[in-house]
Amino acid sequence: MIENLRIAALLTVEAGLDTLEILSERIHIDCVISLLPEANIGNRISGYTDVMKYCKDKNLKYIQVSSYSLTEEIDVERLMREDIDVLLVLGWQRLVPEWLIKHVKIATLGGHGSAYGITGGRGRSPQNWALIMGEKSFTLSLFRIDVGVDAGNVILERTFEYSCFDSIETSYFKVSWLMAEMIFEALNCNNLDVFIGKPQHGEAYFLPKREPDDGMIDWKQNTESIYNLVRALTSPYPGAFSICDGAKVMIWKAIPFRLPVDISRYRVGEICQIFHGDCFVVKCGNDESILVQKWSSIGEWKPKKGGLFDSCNEKEIYSKIIERHYKSPLSVEQTIHPKIVEKGN
Repeated sequence: MIENLRIAALLTVEAGLDTLEILSERIHIDCVISLLPEANIGNRISGYTDVMKYCKDKNLKYIQVSSYSLTEEIDVERLMREDIDVLLVLGWQRLVPEWLIKHVKIATLGGHGSAYGITGGRGRSPQNWALIMGEKSFTLSLFRIDVGVDAGNVILERTFEYSCFDSIETSYFKVSWLMAEMIFEALNCNNLDVFIGKPQHGEAYFLPKREPDDGMIDWKQNTESIYNLVRALTSPYPGAFSICDGAKVMIWKAIPFRLPVDISRYRVGEICQIFHGDCFVVKCGNDESILVQKWSSIGEWKPKKGGLFDSCNEKEIYSKIIERHYKSPLSVEQTIHPKIVEKGN
């Protein structure tokens, strides 16, 4: 183990807290930097958690900042007083500012990956996109953060498999544990040169930002596509949803439902059957069906046989996501991964 390093952790989401807890069993963390609860008004940060309570329980030094962008003068002054050799960015969905990167003496380390690797899937929501696209694996990189977007030198890289049972929650569990192991491996090599890493190679592609309205279900899609959307957007994300009788219904858990029953007489998006506990079956494209096991609604709504969900157009949603990405001054020059572009064509 490289000794006498002053290590700080920057995080504000549950997945980062999981990584911190796993790491804390094996290495000493000198301080934890996180965002005060008032900065998460309106629950705009998916998976936000108040880290202060955890730090008090574990007797860890805690530094609370007021701005997610780390641009407030009081935050800059507070952090500049800290002596940091290695900064671990464990769950901070904003770019780390240049002033903080330069302040850290040895390296600012982050984790990023995608189904297409760090270079092929830079940008936003990589685990959501991997599940939505039905990808079978995810490649995670421990990398050196610089002023670019996920463009720094790679220190370590590992790939894990997705099963058909994984959701965004279990994906985060896998990434949290694997990232902790990779960080420990880097710190345990007894050589500071490990923090130099190796430059990324190949053409860079980006994954576009997703917004809550992008989660509307196109019931004309096959069962697998709808299942992938639901498991990718379930809690702590806003959820896949549909409209029935004017009510917005959030679908939190659903599975493909195959049975030798003729459902050709039902319309796409129609509730074919209801079971005890308000589980219900909806007809999808290709005369397939899906069982909704967990749901919630905005307003008074109960499933009823023959109820019909509105069906959006998946292609139009992808086109909107792509158009929004290229309209943003921050991402206009970031080429979207071809697999996502293809879904919008």
